[in-house]
Amino acid sequence: MEEGFGESIKDKRKVGIYLSHRYSGKTLTEIAEWYGEIKESGISQIVRRLSLQRARDRDLNKRIVDIERRLREWEEGVGLSNV
Repeated sequence: MEEGFGESIKDKRKVGIYLSHRYSGKTLTEIAEWYGEIKESGISQIVRRLSLQRARDRDLNKRIVDIERRLREWEEGVGLSNV
């Protein structure tokens, strides 16, 4: 993850969980199993809270938008956008 999501690994993990939920197509259970030490309800709470925080925090939103852009570029580069 990028610098700027806070000093905490937890903050970076939350952004990863948020993006996993938005873009992976996996269930809450699958995401929880992949990240470990968290339940489905925890995934749901992180996604909800980060969505609210993103709406209030322009800097956070800008960083997430940048990651989303790079994910789309990567997806197009490896040909996943046609799947």
